[in-house]
Amino acid sequence: MPAVKSIRLDDCVRMDVLVHPIGTVAFDGMRRCWGLVACCLVLGSCGSAVRPAASFIRASPSPTSATTEQGKVLLFATKVGTTATVYSTDLSSGDETALLKYEEAAPATHSQNYWEEMPPSVALSHSGTHLAYVAADGLYVFDREGTATRLVISRRNAPSADAPSTWVPPIDEDTYSLHSPSWSADDRYISFEMSHYEGSTFGFYDLREGAYFQQAGLPFSYADPSLGKMAWAVGNVGTIVPATHATTAGFYLSAIGDPGNAAYLNARIATRMGDAVLSEDAGRIAFTFSDDDENDAHILAVEARDGRLVHVVDRQGAKISPAFDASGNVWWVEGSSLLRWDGTTTSAIGELTSGWRWKIQSVEGGTAVLLGTFSTRARIVQIDTRSGEERIRHDCATDFTTYLGLV
Repeated sequence: MPAVKSIRLDDCVRMDVLVHPIGTVAFDGMRRCWGLVACCLVLGSCGSAVRPAASFIRASPSPTSATTEQGKVLLFATKVGTTATVYSTDLSSGDETALLKYEEAAPATHSQNYWEEMPPSVALSHSGTHLAYVAADGLYVFDREGTATRLVISRRNAPSADAPSTWVPPIDEDTYSLHSPSWSADDRYISFEMSHYEGSTFGFYDLREGAYFQQAGLPFSYADPSLGKMAWAVGNVGTIVPATHATTAGFYLSAIGDPGNAAYLNARIATRMGDAVLSEDAGRIAFTFSDDDENDAHILAVEARDGRLVHVVDRQGAKISPAFDASGNVWWVEGSSLLRWDGTTTSAIGELTSGWRWKIQSVEGGTAVLLGTFSTRARIVQIDTRSGEERIRHDCATDFTTYLGLV
């Protein structure tokens, strides 16, 4: 039988969780300069192993939560060492449940190593019914309703910094580890990053067709071009990858419904790309770029696919992570202010706790959800996008926290 272990959520809450050993605990001792690969997979039936999930255990109400929402459940994950735990918080009663506990390959440390500084590698499907997570031994899909866990991509040897792993089904032969799953809007695809010794590529795996393939049109990347993180279009199935070339920068974009093929769009900016996101119709791109001559200023811009470029804000010395809502408005955080750009005017919508580093997680249904970190703590807040009022606040005991969703 799996062992029962005690974990602490904060200084006031103790929880007993049934722990299942689901993989070899090891350290991915990778260099910071290792590249990334994103790979996609279509959720469907295959001959994968089915493994039990962690038991549902009821905990005491958390004293670090505040909400005006009723009948909602907040899902998030935290990571201590190599152990990641997914929690469910009932916002009506304050009760907190540990849904799942698993071991990841790389530990959570502030070591300046790219992989060690990642939060838990887990994501909630847009329907709210499934979780995708990357354990030390592969990629799993967890059914929240049936509590069944299915291993869909398996690592067949222990993680190592000296040699790539062996994967079943076969994926890129130079893959060391998997990270950061993400779902497409229709819940058909799960994207995730794969580390290589050097360089990066993007690929897809289609379980419906039973085939793995590279994204056509997207080059291998290490120095030129340097590729950023892949993002899915808001509310649609399309992808974007920002790219920095030696003399210019732009984006590799897939057509709606066809994430396997990418075409390059030149942004005509000779600088370094940051984050990039697509609007729901994939007709506009909100992105950031850095001006090395201006103290590494991060400039937010919006580019239409027909070539029109608009600079929204030029902010010195701070990183901006934009997001689109379903109406095409662009949202970001500047200092402690939540801002919206409607195509002509920038408006301050709400104020957040100052001194924290905030990143928008989603903007939908008249609310914006943000994740903030300060020192070794994290906070999840939901803001009403009309009134600017805070509707949910939940504090987490570690800054290695991943927001999953509200269901």
